Amino acid sequence: RLAVVKDNNIYVTGYTLSPNFPIKNARQPLHAGVYDAFLIKLHPDGQDADFSTPIGGEDTDGGTSVAVDKDGFIYVAGFTNSVGFYAINAIGGFLRGARDGFVVKMAPDASVLVYSTYLGDFGVEGATSLAVDGAGNAYVTGFTTSSAFPVAENAFQSTLAGGQDGFIVKINADDVKTSEPFSFPVNGGAVTATAGQTSQPLFGYVAADVITGLSPSGLEIIDLRSAGTLINEVSVPVPALTYTARFLVSTSLASATAVTIVNPSNDGDAEIGFYFTAAGGGTSNFGSFKLGPHQQTSGFLYSAPFFLPVDLKGTITMQSDFPVSVIALLVSGSGSSPTNVWIPIMNPYLVNNHPVVIPQFVDGFGWSTHIHLVNQSEDLITGEIRLFKNGEPGEPGVPMEIASEQGVGSVFAYSIEPRGSFSFIGRGEAGETTAGFAEIVPTAGENAPLAHAILNFTHVGFLSTAVEGVEPALSFKMYVEISGAYPEALAATPALALANSSDAPATVNLQLVGLDGTDSGLSGALTIPPKGHVSTFLFQVPGFETLPKSPYNGVLRLTTSQPGVTFAGFRARYNEQGQFLATITGPLKEVDNMNPVIFPHLVDGGGYATQFIVIPGASGSGASGTIRYVDPSGNPLNLAIAPK
Repeated sequence: RLAVVKDNNIYVTGYTLSPNFPIKNARQPLHAGVYDAFLIKLHPDGQDADFSTPIGGEDTDGGTSVAVDKDGFIYVAGFTNSVGFYAINAIGGFLRGARDGFVVKMAPDASVLVYSTYLGDFGVEGATSLAVDGAGNAYVTGFTTSSAFPVAENAFQSTLAGGQDGFIVKINADDVKTSEPFSFPVNGGAVTATAGQTSQPLFGYVAADVITGLSPSGLEIIDLRSAGTLINEVSVPVPALTYTARFLVSTSLASATAVTIVNPSNDGDAEIGFYFTAAGGGTSNFGSFKLGPHQQTSGFLYSAPFFLPVDLKGTITMQSDFPVSVIALLVSGSGSSPTNVWIPIMNPYLVNNHPVVIPQFVDGFGWSTHIHLVNQSEDLITGEIRLFKNGEPGEPGVPMEIASEQGVGSVFAYSIEPRGSFSFIGRGEAGETTAGFAEIVPTAGENAPLAHAILNFTHVGFLSTAVEGVEPALSFKMYVEISGAYPEALAATPALALANSSDAPATVNLQLVGLDGTDSGLSGALTIPPKGHVSTFLFQVPGFETLPKSPYNGVLRLTTSQPGVTFAGFRARYNEQGQFLATITGPLKEVDNMNPVIFPHLVDGGGYATQFIVIPGASGSGASGTIRYVDPSGNPLNLAIAPK
């Protein structure tokens, strides 16, 4: 099959089994299967070609139709028997029957796949012809023997009528994007998400260019599915740009730290130096690397560009001559049930000598909590971890005694070498669940460590989520998502934890505002006793018994006049197998006035999808701009975006 465009260039597709088929400037440089489809762009005189590339997987593939849109993008339709055929931003991500149809959209020079999808179900399909309109929408026809061939809601014939039927499919051009606008009013916000329609994961990052208003804040939530089941969610707050960073690391193959760094600068390569400090002290493994403008690096610390030895535990300290965006994830497990946990990162030059509080600590009946402390200074630091739980109703909180690897008690001493780390491991041996908070109290005159806890739940399935240690504040905010009818599978509902580490009662006021800036009309107040703690779903808070109708996205704002209050917000849900999942959604951090705002880690496909939430920064002002999807080299990244 061929197509001739207005400049008389000739595009040819078909199939070949020839090992000597001519290949030039190829998207796929080698033959992959028994038969491969191919695409050739010939000059008008037929004497030369701009490119000639195979298209296919490990079995049999053939091209049956080719078209070119007004911008030069190339579309190829055909059939495939290959399990390993490309599936990028796909309607169908996997070969389902003996043979499926396919549609591929390529950049004008055939160097980039915009999308590539299977078309079919468990029977036999083939795409036989396609056409493209002025907007870049593709129309594909073919045949199917599948009784459950995927159809749209408005299909005029929804089921197979004979042994073999024809089909027509429209693929919308705007389903795949490299950017999209965002806009939100005062106290509002915006949310978008990738569709996760790629068989192998695509990596990159998001840059939110602000055109009007001040820099927003936000977070991203990365979901992981396996065999059709949601098994893990991890939230990553938007980090402020930094010249230096220190964070807890592990290079165990069973539980390893992965780091993502983006250089958003226009001005040149970022020279990034690093060194490792063991948990008990001692610095080693000095190194450095360069990261080009707008580029991203992402991987485990035992691989490039760090190349740390395996089985290390301690901290990494990094320094850059340009401000960079950095996040870290602890990846544990393998196979069908990996977990990803966000690891907070600190600036070691921003020291603090006040206590910090982890506002949620849970122990017993399948729950355990691990507390990790990092010394941000060049001096030995000491202090205590003090655990509290609620006392009798209306009475002050009391010490929370648990069993840990450091013994049984409610107060545990720590001592951390310069740049080192300390881990407190709760055993979760109690027969009932007890919730409370942990106060990290430095010795007088010494600095407090960076602190975070990892909450683990293993009673039904496996949950692991991080809660950062924070200083008390007078106001907080969290992202709220309400969907479905909780606790039905995948229905989401907000939950929150509040701790009062002071010696006086504290009243906290709550107000819910939608991302469209509209007040929900819901408000309430909670009173927390001295050393007290509240852990609750939002619908259990007086004034919030009837939450807004699903689906709803908003921001919960909390204020208090009493010093000593800390807060953590969560999105809670059950997956398809009845396993409980929770991921942190607050307190949302403020970022400096940076433009663009960088979400440094995007992953889509291979079971992953990423949701991005943009909300006002400290000013609460509205903003508008453009969300750009960027690949690790700094180029636009084509992504299928989930319907709003």
